[in-house]
Amino acid sequence: MDQCYWKAKVAHRRGFAIQRKLLKLLEAEYAQKREGTHVSDLVLCIREQVFRNIEPMPIDEKDLVAYALGEGAHVALEKLAEKGGGIAEKEIKLNGVIGTIDVFDNVPIEIKTTRAEDDTPRPYHIKQLTYYMAMTNSNVGILLYLMVNDYERPFRFRTITLSDTELSEARKEIETRSKFFNAGLAAKDPFIAPHVKKNPDLMWKCQYCKYREKCWSRED
Repeated sequence: MDQCYWKAKVAHRRGFAIQRKLLKLLEAEYAQKREGTHVSDLVLCIREQVFRNIEPMPIDEKDLVAYALGEGAHVALEKLAEKGGGIAEKEIKLNGVIGTIDVFDNVPIEIKTTRAEDDTPRPYHIKQLTYYMAMTNSNVGILLYLMVNDYERPFRFRTITLSDTELSEARKEIETRSKFFNAGLAAKDPFIAPHVKKNPDLMWKCQYCKYREKCWSRED
């Protein structure tokens, strides 16, 4: 009885040690500064991205879980797509902005993992795909939703189409948002960049943002 108890206690401690090690590894991964401006810096809250660059915060278990779930699904599906002739993690550039398309198979395909039952495309998912479409001059793009809680219909596809005029407008938007992001970084002032406090599609970001208190301490 005593021997089993101590073995369980040792195993429990090892579990915590592994968790701490994984958190440190992920923190080191995030600490590596990316060169240039990325589409992911521009799609959601630009101010938060500036904060993250100039005032990095410690990561926690939620960050680790989100990273593991997102990366795992993406890597598996991207490998399969490559075997079918697609290009996984295709890097594209437009006026200094860098994008990484999950899969490019004549058109950009963006993979999203969700636990929600609602498969209505999220506006920010559409925006990200729209940017990739604009950067590749593609009038068609595909959102692939992996519904992890629906074993009967786990894959849902949504096709997004844009006119040439809409592609041009998206390119202008990328350029404008990129200027705000880079201006905030250069001045080391997140308040130069726009926020999402009053955006009904993105206000949820504030609830989980580690910089909320500092950001909301100042009126905009």
